[in-house]
Amino acid sequence: MDERRSKPRLGVSLDAVWDGDTGGKHSARVTDLSEGGCYLDAVGEVRTGEIVAFLELCCRTTIGCILKVK
Repeated sequence: MDERRSKPRLGVSLDAVWDGDTGGKHSARVTDLSEGGCYLDAVGEVRTGEIVAFLELCCRTTIGCILKVK
């Protein structure tokens, strides 16, 4: 995999749920974070350029994010 991030990464393991252009909710896990993005490990297919919304479930708090798949 080509490294595209200029900011340091933080290894994490956060449960998440995501929803994309294709509809439906899918389970996932965020496995690393940086100031400029994250890696969302999920079963399900997304397309480059697709807008994806996801919720991270962390420390009894839900964090909502919207991102564009690169």
